[in-house]
Amino acid sequence: IREYPPVNRVLDLGCGDGVIGLVIAARWPEAVVSCVDKDVLAVETTEKNINSNELSNATAVLSPGFRDIPIGPYDLIVSNLPAQAGNGAIDELLLGSFDHLKNDGVLIVVTVAGLRHYIKRRLQSIFGNYNRVKLTERHIVSEARRTTENTFEQTLN
Repeated sequence: IREYPPVNRVLDLGCGDGVIGLVIAARWPEAVVSCVDKDVLAVETTEKNINSNELSNATAVLSPGFRDIPIGPYDLIVSNLPAQAGNGAIDELLLGSFDHLKNDGVLIVVTVAGLRHYIKRRLQSIFGNYNRVKLTERHIVSEARRTTENTFEQTLN
């Protein structure tokens, strides 16, 4: 996967045990990384992983979706999207990500490979752009950038 420039504010949405967010926190110690999940056990596990890795720039937050997240906007939002959530829930996460990214902010999502066409269509519709970062037999990593030239309101017309 290609290198990204340093970021200031990062949201790991649906963090699980925090692996993605904690790698980012270790990679960019100057960034503030918020690891968010709706599951109490996931948040507790992420907190333990933050402490055992001595990452003072990461926090674990209990929040269903975007409801109780730390205030943005974010430079980077990452998420390993659950395939079983369904298209409606995935759309809600993609739309919410658009709303919580700063201009020129990036969304990176990991999904099962079977969702690659759907994710490509939705990211192009919402963000006006799409980039396939990596494709394996089972998973795909996709990204989209929020730009000032293309806001979601414009893509509705």
